[in-house]
Amino acid sequence: MSQWLYFPSGAGVPPLDEITNGHSIEMIGSQSIQSVNYGNIADFGIADPRLFSFYFKTPSHANILTVFAKVNVAGHGYGIGLVSPGYLAYFVGDVFFRTILIAVGTTTLYNDNVWHQGVVIDDGSGDPNNFKLIVDGVLDTTVLYNNNPPVPDSYVKTTDDLLVGKLGVTSIYGWKGLLDEMSIWPGVYTQDEIDKIISPTPRDLSQHSRFSDMVLWSRFENNYQDSSSKGNHGVVTGSPIFNTDVP
Repeated sequence: MSQWLYFPSGAGVPPLDEITNGHSIEMIGSQSIQSVNYGNIADFGIADPRLFSFYFKTPSHANILTVFAKVNVAGHGYGIGLVSPGYLAYFVGDVFFRTILIAVGTTTLYNDNVWHQGVVIDDGSGDPNNFKLIVDGVLDTTVLYNNNPPVPDSYVKTTDDLLVGKLGVTSIYGWKGLLDEMSIWPGVYTQDEIDKIISPTPRDLSQHSRFSDMVLWSRFENNYQDSSSKGNHGVVTGSPIFNTDVP
């Protein structure tokens, strides 16, 4: 684990208890068909605030590495991934043709084969200046990749499935490396509530005051079960493996 820096206003917030973490999931790269399908969940529109948290580790310099995405056959939706040579990025809109798309990325590279925690916050304003990309407890400076607002709701809200490790059903931009402890949180969160999620090692999110709001908590503990209260269990394609290398 790299040196941990704390999110600026999070000082003094008691952390949640640590949780036993024995496994992560490993995927082999962009030409694979590996993915975990969690069904039609997290069906956010452009104006729906949301928070995503996940741990990732990769050495890759591939064009796009998808952490997860909810994208239909036309390329409309939203997702998170690393773009070459290793910037964390978040997009909403038309990812395939990029005609109506808002996308932001970090100015720091994360292709160092070290565990990192990513937290992405979309406040539902549709303004990329309000998107927050927090890595290892630090609010990263973001740059615009595309900014073609306004993005209509029909370009974001889809009934397609949420896939971990793959950019939609028709695309192959797969994840290469390790992923762990992925959670999705609809709604607006206070600074203290955000700071409870941010941690260099996984925490017991069932203790979080907003646990009932969470729609997915995939721990990859030798299974693809959802540990949130919603029971959105995953179905795997392509046989990714479980790895004992964990954050």
